[in-house]
Amino acid sequence: MKIIDRERFWAFLKAYVICYISFVGLWIVLDAFSNVDEFMKRAVGFRQLMSVMGRYYLVRQADFFDKLGSVISMMAAIFTVTWMQRANEQLAMLAAGISTHRMIMPVIVSSIVVSGLSVANQELIIPRYAEELQKSHDDDGTQKITMLPSRYDSRGLCIIGKEADRASKTITGRFNVTVPKEIFGTGSQIEGKQATYITADHPTAPCAAGGWSGARRSGRRCPTRPWKTPSRSSWPSRTSPVFRRRSATFARSPETSSS
Repeated sequence: MKIIDRERFWAFLKAYVICYISFVGLWIVLDAFSNVDEFMKRAVGFRQLMSVMGRYYLVRQADFFDKLGSVISMMAAIFTVTWMQRANEQLAMLAAGISTHRMIMPVIVSSIVVSGLSVANQELIIPRYAEELQKSHDDDGTQKITMLPSRYDSRGLCIIGKEADRASKTITGRFNVTVPKEIFGTGSQIEGKQATYITADHPTAPCAAGGWSGARRSGRRCPTRPWKTPSRSSWPSRTSPVFRRRSATFARSPETSSS
């Protein structure tokens, strides 16, 4: 790497850091002072308050970078080239036989690196902290939430509920799931007053793969493999009172989240 490249990389980095801190820092200050009362609901004392706020805004750096990374990259590139022209560095390099494309090549490479980091952020960091990114300022992860009208899991099950208790992983008030035809051959609906998600390693797991269990066990056997389901005759008819009186148990449905 030549001196000219190191100088341009360093100028781009300085411009990027200054722009990022300016935009994100201003937003954090305004948001923190506007919602300090909400943070106080999760903290007792100044030290714990700072810890809660620090965790909240630190996790959201991934969201900030995802939204502002490309814009700030463009601003940093403009500032880098502008500073180079203002200091008459471009005229000196042109006189030395260095083309304009060669002068701005480090800036282009830096922008590509930022784009790569943005992709890595979307694929690795944001999914890991997706649950925390959905929390509000006063949400400590244990309070009950009102569910959305419907939510699909990875198997295509459409789950509907009234309220959800994340601490006990329970959907209360109303539980309804629409099972796609790929599982039973035809579309089906299972209803109940509530349902609790039980992980596969729990001793009372309804199936080997874990799944949702209602307030009462239905007594039906669950498949040991996610692609092998019980026969249609082993389930009660949709018009049967048992179908609506008892909440059902079904396998291999990952935990759904809603906020």
